[in-house]
Amino acid sequence: MCPLKEMKRTKGMMSFSVFRRIFDEIRPGYLNLTGYGESFLNPDILKMVRYAKKFKTYTKFDTNGTVLNKKRIMETLDSGLDLISFSIDAADRKTYLKIRRADKFEKVIENLRLLVERRDSLKKTLKIHVAIVVQEDNLKDLIKFIKLMDQIGVDKVNPTPVIEYDISQNKKYKIDKYSQVVKELLSEYLKISKFLSVDCDVSSLERFLSYKNGKVSESRNCFVPWESSYIAWNGDVFPCCYYYDGQICFGNIFKQSFREIWNSQQYQSFRQSLFHRRNSLPICRNCEMNEKYIFSKINLLKSVPLLGLLTQR
Repeated sequence: MCPLKEMKRTKGMMSFSVFRRIFDEIRPGYLNLTGYGESFLNPDILKMVRYAKKFKTYTKFDTNGTVLNKKRIMETLDSGLDLISFSIDAADRKTYLKIRRADKFEKVIENLRLLVERRDSLKKTLKIHVAIVVQEDNLKDLIKFIKLMDQIGVDKVNPTPVIEYDISQNKKYKIDKYSQVVKELLSEYLKISKFLSVDCDVSSLERFLSYKNGKVSESRNCFVPWESSYIAWNGDVFPCCYYYDGQICFGNIFKQSFREIWNSQQYQSFRQSLFHRRNSLPICRNCEMNEKYIFSKINLLKSVPLLGLLTQR
């Protein structure tokens, strides 16, 4: 279900010098160093984290956990990283092999356990999350997965339904026909949650159940393009990471300033299209992001004379 296999744009790796140039221009408050590849394969990844932490930036990245070892674990804990998320997607070896196409389930679980144990023994503040992309092959094991992560001692489990992107073959991985199963799983989770130490964010599954006939509501709100950008290794600026192949690119940070790109007519037009005509956008129409709770706050702000002006664009 990962779009990496469909990617046509040139692949590469961001060097520390490139990272620093971009970081110094933007000085983000939140930094996710995750691209379409394994984060730990970039030899500068923790150097980037340490640099960002000098400016008190909240830092996070994802990993599949396969290339971790004792040395990398200690370096990660010492880097100041705030959050690491493991992408695992399965509660047993057989399902892991079917979904992730690699026979490394035991290795990943062992690395995850070791990281948790070292984190706890050293009293480090690193938050450890685990992601599971919910699809037909692992849906039945969701409760088993949550219990396993609770037993290991991670902080949070984040289950999200697989999305289509603009990849038609991803339709077969979606869970549109399993609404009743999802209802039953959420009910079971609610019963056992008070006995678990691990937190589990089931909001995306709850949103899935709100869809009518498996179709996402056209009125859902996404404010990602008002809050952040996805910057590829070569400086290209995309709306978010879901635009994996640069289907929409607002410019290149080495040819224009980020301020110019951020305030460009193209970026502003995209924001308006997302707000008013979401289904006209190739990736956004298949994304389940819904931030109606933020929109309700914006509507409230509009009633305040001065603040109302600030929420129009």
